[in-house]
Amino acid sequence: MPILSLHFDHAGRPMLELYVGVSTAEAEFRPPCPPVPVRALVDTGASKTNIGRWVFDRLGLSPVSQVPVHTASTGLTPLLADVYAVEISLGGVMTGLLATDLDVVAAEELSGSGVETLLGRDILGRGLLIYDGLERRFTLAIEPPGDPHN
Repeated sequence: MPILSLHFDHAGRPMLELYVGVSTAEAEFRPPCPPVPVRALVDTGASKTNIGRWVFDRLGLSPVSQVPVHTASTGLTPLLADVYAVEISLGGVMTGLLATDLDVVAAEELSGSGVETLLGRDILGRGLLIYDGLERRFTLAIEPPGDPHN
């Protein structure tokens, strides 16, 4: 199980670098494509991982479905968001693999806050998150895909 212990960024946020790639299912039908590095905010308020739309464009992916999404700014009326299937890893190596065929939501605009991805409970729910405000650190341990505990 990959275990990370990192300091908060300069703004006091739990941030880490992830790599987003083509899902295992999609990779069978297309030439290899290198994963895209993204700055991710650990977000316990996000039920699904959200990734900036530009990442899917760079990977040449098409949406697999759409879902209604509620955010703090949508109020009672949800927005319809595209869903993409991706692979997500830590450090871009197989030992840091977090998901192989994960459905994530396309986020229209996250870059204004220096964030390209919101790491949601779909991944966080498979592990342990320790938020240590006193030491300005967080520790994250996630069960890899295919683990018998999932």
